[in-house]
Amino acid sequence: MGQESDKTHENNLLEETARKFREMNLLQILMDNIPDTIYFKDIKSRFILINKAQCQTIGVKSSEEAFGKTDFDFFTPEHAKAAYEDEQKIVATGVPVIGKVERIRTADGKFRWVTCTKVPIRDKNDRIIGIVGISRDITELKEMEESLRKSEERLQEVNMSLQLRCEELARLKEEVDLANKALLQSNVDLENYTYVVSHDLKAPLRAIKAFTTFLAEDYKDKLDENAQEYINRIVKAVSNMEHMIEDLLILSRVGRKYINVEEVDLNKLMEEIIFDLDPVIKKRNGLVKYKDLPKIRIQRVWIKQLFMNLIDNGLKFNKSEKPTVEVSCEEKDNEFVFKVADNGIGIDKKYYDRLFKIFERLHTEEEYEGTGAGLAICKRIADHFQGRIWVESEVGKGSTFYLTLPKTVNVQNTDKVKENNKK
Repeated sequence: MGQESDKTHENNLLEETARKFREMNLLQILMDNIPDTIYFKDIKSRFILINKAQCQTIGVKSSEEAFGKTDFDFFTPEHAKAAYEDEQKIVATGVPVIGKVERIRTADGKFRWVTCTKVPIRDKNDRIIGIVGISRDITELKEMEESLRKSEERLQEVNMSLQLRCEELARLKEEVDLANKALLQSNVDLENYTYVVSHDLKAPLRAIKAFTTFLAEDYKDKLDENAQEYINRIVKAVSNMEHMIEDLLILSRVGRKYINVEEVDLNKLMEEIIFDLDPVIKKRNGLVKYKDLPKIRIQRVWIKQLFMNLIDNGLKFNKSEKPTVEVSCEEKDNEFVFKVADNGIGIDKKYYDRLFKIFERLHTEEEYEGTGAGLAICKRIADHFQGRIWVESEVGKGSTFYLTLPKTVNVQNTDKVKENNKK
């Protein structure tokens, strides 16, 4: 009876920990689009949530297959034991493991080198409820470092009087230094993952972009056209992911970053927006018009972000000789109804339900640049202000976005709520 009670208690603890992790849904999109392996565990080192990269590493099809299991189910006993000891030490002391270099065997039987960072996760009462771990594959860096080291040893045996050999030796030595610095930078980036819950996810992408650039520059004479094309695709993909993360961070900050409500003259705000978008307006030969906009009490930074996104979209998705966006407002009893109308390409009604979803694109990047997050950000801001946003459009004739805002904006800051709950 006691064993069953203990088992029930253990299962309850596991499910409770899982529930708390599921509250972090914002990270799931990022996790599955990052090449590093990311995993969350409870205080007994059991998997709660993992990303796609970790699924591939341990040989499962989904995060659910790993739920409740440990490293002993997937890795060699030696590695599993060392990982378990590290994690239990973190749980006991709260001290993270930063940039630990490990050699692991993946599900396909191959051995890989990784740098691993693990940090404790605490609940609102500052109790440790588990850990988050991030591992980056540095196998290629290790192989490059070893290859360069051997090359340097061979070159040191060559006749130093030959200038060509001397230059080659200097070049290879410089590459060794760059590889070592890159490895150190990788560890710094992994350390920054300590703040993953605060959305600091740009560092690894910068590192990937930097390493790829090093490879392209240092080996440009040795790489064929296919390799150069692959590198260009990597750089483009990383840049796109950076923009996606920035958009997600903006999305996540709405309602979280503490900002005072203030009276905002929307006519003056439009002047600021037009000034900020001046390069875009000139490039597209565009025109932005507005008239008789009210003064409202609101959080300035978010209402500016919303109108900038709508105006930028109206200019971007536009094939007319003079792209034009007009902003107007109708005052009603308890709310303002804003209209942002353009003479752009228009939107088919069958796509209305997709417009305000994160990273939903109706066109290719080659046709129109962007991540597809702009309208999702607008929707989040409108919801934050207890407003509504929708579109009416006709293909080839333009679109009109409608935004309602209550005259009395009652916003509650998420961070402030959390802070008050701790008191």
